[in-house]
Amino acid sequence: MVTRSLAGFVCLFTVAFAQVPDVRLKFDVGVYGLIEPDGHTTLHTYDLLGRPSTVSLTFFLESGLRAFAAQRFERLPGAGNADLLDEMYVEDEGIWRVGKQYLPFGYGRLMAETAIAGRGESSIVIDGVPIVVGFCDNGRGYQQGWVVRIGTPGLNIFGATGRSFGISGTALTPFRRPQDAPGVNRGYRTIVGLESTRKIGVGVLTATVVTLKQPMLGNDPDLVVTDVAFVTRKFGVLSGQAGITYGSTPSAWLIRLGGSVGLDARSSLEPMIRFKNGGFYDLGIGIRFRF
Repeated sequence: MVTRSLAGFVCLFTVAFAQVPDVRLKFDVGVYGLIEPDGHTTLHTYDLLGRPSTVSLTFFLESGLRAFAAQRFERLPGAGNADLLDEMYVEDEGIWRVGKQYLPFGYGRLMAETAIAGRGESSIVIDGVPIVVGFCDNGRGYQQGWVVRIGTPGLNIFGATGRSFGISGTALTPFRRPQDAPGVNRGYRTIVGLESTRKIGVGVLTATVVTLKQPMLGNDPDLVVTDVAFVTRKFGVLSGQAGITYGSTPSAWLIRLGGSVGLDARSSLEPMIRFKNGGFYDLGIGIRFRF
């Protein structure tokens, strides 16, 4: 499946632009044991926060266009992740992008969600401040509507209006497990968020708040999720991270502690443990390979 999809994209891209591109292949693959409070243990190619393993191809053309395709090794739980395709798009980098892509909900730290979309980018409209505006249509029951982000990774606001946002197993994972994503015909019509990132001492501090309103299903409540995370720089082969998340409905506090231990130039051991309202929530231990 992975080989057929990526090979098809290579052929389509080459024929469409009548050029032989410079191609780069990349693997970002992890194997994780995920353990829940009852001792139930599963083995997956995604981590506790729903970060999938992928194989990707990047294409560079003489015209300056860039294309990118990434395929997952495993479907994430929840009907909001119906296929193995992670991303597949063509772009004039920094100007426009068309295809399946991560929507510009901040810089993807809390609301990581993919959809078929077109987007335009500019820093002219608001005096040098980057702005991204996109429209997505992932099909009936999935994400549809407008998305906007204004600002830089240092400070930005973002929002969306439409249908079924927040349904994917990759979204809001500091607050919920991937398998707890609501799935098709659920989610929210309106999203508003604020994100800020700052270098502090030996690492980077990121704070994000997202408000999700007007649920597709009347019984679903509005939701506010706030996440604060600190990631250290590498000290030799070691790096660490810590985060605290609060979600309004159901009201819950989650704390996560994790890290990375370099095994060699291309692999690392990545443990993470999470606590919910003072009790053990889940544990993930995996090995990640990048080459």
